[in-house]
Amino acid sequence: MVRIYVLFNLVLIVSSMLAFLNKFKKSIPLAAGFVNLVVANVIYWSQLSGEAVLWNSFGVKLILDNISRDFLLMNSIVFLASTIVAVKKEKPSVFFFLLALFLPSCNLMFLSCDMFNIYVLLELTTLVVFLLASFGGKTNQVWSALKYMVLGTAGMNLYLLGVGMIFARSRTFELPTLVDVIPAVLVISGLLVKAGVFLFSMWLPDLHSSVESELSALLSGVGIKTAVYAILRFSPSLGKTVDVVVLFGVVSAIAGVVFALNERNYKRILAYHTLSQVGFVLSAPAVGSFYALAHGVFKSWLFLNAEELPVKDSKKLSREKLPFLVWLAVVLPCLTICGLPFTIGATAKHMVFSQLTSWQKIFMYGAAVGTVISFSKFLFLRPTFKMMRPVNPLVHILLGFYCFFPPLVLSVKGTEVFKSLIVLGVGALIYFILKNRTKPLPRRLENLEDSLTIYVLLIAVCFLVVIVRG
Repeated sequence: MVRIYVLFNLVLIVSSMLAFLNKFKKSIPLAAGFVNLVVANVIYWSQLSGEAVLWNSFGVKLILDNISRDFLLMNSIVFLASTIVAVKKEKPSVFFFLLALFLPSCNLMFLSCDMFNIYVLLELTTLVVFLLASFGGKTNQVWSALKYMVLGTAGMNLYLLGVGMIFARSRTFELPTLVDVIPAVLVISGLLVKAGVFLFSMWLPDLHSSVESELSALLSGVGIKTAVYAILRFSPSLGKTVDVVVLFGVVSAIAGVVFALNERNYKRILAYHTLSQVGFVLSAPAVGSFYALAHGVFKSWLFLNAEELPVKDSKKLSREKLPFLVWLAVVLPCLTICGLPFTIGATAKHMVFSQLTSWQKIFMYGAAVGTVISFSKFLFLRPTFKMMRPVNPLVHILLGFYCFFPPLVLSVKGTEVFKSLIVLGVGALIYFILKNRTKPLPRRLENLEDSLTIYVLLIAVCFLVVIVRG
């Protein structure tokens, strides 16, 4: 099964080159997205699994399991939704080639189960994202993409150093049973940069807010998840070093919400919430893959809604009246990320909280309430019953289907529904208390030179946490 799926992705790679022909440039990524969505759903709902090893210990190990299935379904949904928006815009052929190449690159990444193949595909997806983000030609877009590339390269150098140390001992690139402390910290520090974790990934708000909405959706919904996938794959091998991942996950969940609460720009709010939501994924690695799937769906919907809004400033937006269908398309993903019962967001949050210790639950419930407070800026927008058709109705249907699809959302118990409603109620109440009392926080942490300094300090913190826990 795995080898057949690899061949399918090789076909996608070859077919992506047809996008260089003007008459096929839009149809190729769109057709690939539709076919891939069907294939991913067959794999997911049939619970297909398997392993394959190419070229023994110096080659590539691939695995299809529950983690892979969650990420593959996420990639298929987000890619198709983003592509539907992208093909409506006039771009050069090379843009659509890179867009089509992004899909199989991420598919293969989400099958990878060896250290070197993970490195190669992480670097490939980083390069593709950098090139796609640079296509707007604006100075802030190019600079944001360059900052992402520089910090990502610094992280991957540490990752590669850690992999080299592991290989020197085991003589194989397969994931080991247990990794020593020093290489484990180097590997995790490298991956956290690309994974969208607060302080490690302060390139993210700038890049999200400067590029077009379909690229923001791809980056938040899929791009940063390549490193998240790698962390989840490494987690069983980390021993006590996994405490570092959980710690930074909790910190990221809280800090991302704090910055989002004090932000007014729509896309920057979503960017800070990406930092927060990745924290939810990493705080419970055992169920992190399903939360990654849920986050990919509702966050890409939120980013693609930027195409529908008349203004991006939340304060100015609160004075606007949105056509009912547009208002509904904005409110539904906001409710999903807030954990409304019987949505994919609620199911994912309940799975995470079931894995947390008592001290973690205190902070993560705080993050959940903070998420509601932040998104109340959009939950309480005013609708008008003018039935104007949304710009991208097919996107809303696709993403709405997976946000409310019964097999994904009906596994919650009565007590969990009650807790979700309490979180929603408390968050909404605090929003009205704090309304108009917040202002954007300083963005110094997002400067390249400060980010690099912080990164070095955080590596030291990783070592310190492991020593103390050891």
